Amino acid sequence: MQNGSTIPSYDLKNFSNQIDQLVFEFDDTKNKFKDKRFKFKHIPCPNRDSRKNEESTVVKKQKKPAVEVEKEYMKPTYEELTNIELILTPNDSISKMGLPEVTNVTEISISKSQTTTSRPKITHHLQSSTPIYLRNLQNATVHIPTLLHATSITLEQCSNCTFIINATTFTFISHCKNCVFLGSSQQLRVHDVVDCVLGVSILSKLNRFIIERCHGLIVVRFDGVVVDDFDLVCVSDKDVDDNYRFVEPSVEKTLLENVHDDFKELIKLL
Repeated sequence: MQNGSTIPSYDLKNFSNQIDQLVFEFDDTKNKFKDKRFKFKHIPCPNRDSRKNEESTVVKKQKKPAVEVEKEYMKPTYEELTNIELILTPNDSISKMGLPEVTNVTEISISKSQTTTSRPKITHHLQSSTPIYLRNLQNATVHIPTLLHATSITLEQCSNCTFIINATTFTFISHCKNCVFLGSSQQLRVHDVVDCVLGVSILSKLNRFIIERCHGLIVVRFDGVVVDDFDLVCVSDKDVDDNYRFVEPSVEKTLLENVHDDFKELIKLL
């Protein structure tokens, strides 16, 4: 022993080799006394086995890569529509002659669209609780009722359109011009939108929504809603923001009754 506390390196190597050898001998001896157990050979039933293979094939077909799922989610529900009136309803409901419920207004006649415009009216049935993505619509009127329970609504690159929307989670509006947005949503975010009317009631307790790179917005101030302008954070929540102005909630009924009017004519009513 060196200094009475350590083992010389040569002896340590020798002891380690002896310990390893004892461990190997112990394992060999233990295996000799291990009980032998019979193993039953299982031969699966051909029918059951083929059924299992079929089920696995179905599962493989149903399982999609994340990239494909993302592509399907980002695929617009409707796009490139012009001069139409589109009414979306849940599969388990029957379309009736009337606009969907919007805040406090429950029934509004749509006979005006049949007499003053030439837009064809199209009713589509969708599965409830589904995201809706509309892109590149022009001169269109779209109704998304509360009964559809749309989880989210995305509206992009639309012009001269009127949207009556109801989303259970959030609504995202971007790159739209000369449009009217009415209805309700849990959350709302607006990007790159110019000269539009936002009459969307915010359902969250915060009662505020975000705008960014927007100009010329007219906001219906339901329940004192607050607008967070990310371009002018210092003056957000004030009435001095040049990017938007407030109008009273009483104009909602006027907007809904004239929902099929031209945007310029509709703005004159405000």
